[in-house]
Amino acid sequence: MRTTMIRSSLALALLSACGMASAAIAPKDLEVTGTVKTPTCVVSSDKDGVYDYGKVNASLIPTTGYLTLSTIDQVWTVDCGSGKTFMSFQVVDNREASSSSVSSQNFGLGAVAGFPTSKLGYFTVTLNGAKVDQANVNVLRGTKGAASGTGAASTFLDKTLSHSWTTSGTTGALPLSGSVFSMGLRVSAFVASETVRGAPITEGTPLDGNLTLNYAFGL
Repeated sequence: MRTTMIRSSLALALLSACGMASAAIAPKDLEVTGTVKTPTCVVSSDKDGVYDYGKVNASLIPTTGYLTLSTIDQVWTVDCGSGKTFMSFQVVDNREASSSSVSSQNFGLGAVAGFPTSKLGYFTVTLNGAKVDQANVNVLRGTKGAASGTGAASTFLDKTLSHSWTTSGTTGALPLSGSVFSMGLRVSAFVASETVRGAPITEGTPLDGNLTLNYAFGL
């Protein structure tokens, strides 16, 4: 009798479980929410990015070759506040046709006043002193659109490449993310002699180098 009662109890338990499995249960959705937000970044530089050589004495320009002017340093900073992002930049030479020395790392200084096809000289820009969130890092330079590049403590600004920040000092370097990016941009200017520039210096001829740095979020 006791054995029969135990078997009956087991049967009832199984029937009860089957009944629960077949009962309807209301579905529940899984939702993924959030907002994709681009950081707001502000670019600043010493003296608003103007590298002023003042008055250059024309009598110092040699008859051949170039007059090398002193270097001028400014620190450029991109501040994205509290948001973290990857940052890179490319350059456009707005006076490219006036460069007296053709190279992807040379930028035009403009033309002699009254001689629009002349070439007053060129300048270069050295990138150094890179920092991300106040930490010393390296400059990253690589092919536009590439995920990696070459890192170095300093390198030249190049019209054909993209530039960023990295901890690596070798090839295959990857960019860093951060909130505040800074880098030194050192300008070295070279004023061409008359044999190079193709025109005599006229009164009031300005050094007219001009380039644009285009900053972009992401890799």
